[in-house]
Amino acid sequence: MNTSLEGLILTCLLVINVAGLVVMYVDKRMARLAVSRIPERWILSICLLGGTLGVILGMFVFHHKNKKRNFQLGVLTVVAFHVTILVSLVLNH
Repeated sequence: MNTSLEGLILTCLLVINVAGLVVMYVDKRMARLAVSRIPERWILSICLLGGTLGVILGMFVFHHKNKKRNFQLGVLTVVAFHVTILVSLVLNH
């Protein structure tokens, strides 16, 4: 892989992880204000696109969705999916 493509990939991952962190903050604020919330499937979609670290960081920093076992299972499923893809790429390279 050339360095410009690697830089682009890393930039995209940084942006999506910051977005995941911001979405967790916004959803926590919305929960406290008792207004319409961000659907969990949207947050899990951010994880699927590569923003898992940002979402997990948001869970710890903002103490948000820590008790939602279904949400945690969804995040762990995405992590397992990403690990499977990475292992497959490394082994087939």
